[in-house]
Amino acid sequence: MNDHPEFHIGLDFDGTVVEQRYPETGPDLPLAVETLRWLTEEIGAHITLFTMRSDDGLREAVRWFSNRGITLYGVNHTPGQEAWTRSPKAYANLYIDDRGLGMPLDANHQVDWERTRKLLEEWVSSHGV
Repeated sequence: MNDHPEFHIGLDFDGTVVEQRYPETGPDLPLAVETLRWLTEEIGAHITLFTMRSDDGLREAVRWFSNRGITLYGVNHTPGQEAWTRSPKAYANLYIDDRGLGMPLDANHQVDWERTRKLLEEWVSSHGV
């Protein structure tokens, strides 16, 4: 595992790791879980859930990660960032969001994790992570 704690990913939930069915939680998107486990377990990335969900919906999203053995570093906040900023925006080196410009999407306008994984592998390799 990589020892680069500075590698943070801001990650949306609906339409990004699960099918867009808000306020319900849709089924997992293909390869999302495997890619997120690769990022956390093999690459050492810190994932901050960065979502508009709140209250029960937010708790359900956090449970989704826990039930799949994916550790979240933060939820709508990157721990420790208050030491150097008062901004409410969660800090990340990369943001993965179905609404992000240039994000590889499937036919349903949700994150295409097969193509996203390839982009992540290239990014990790080119940044020495």
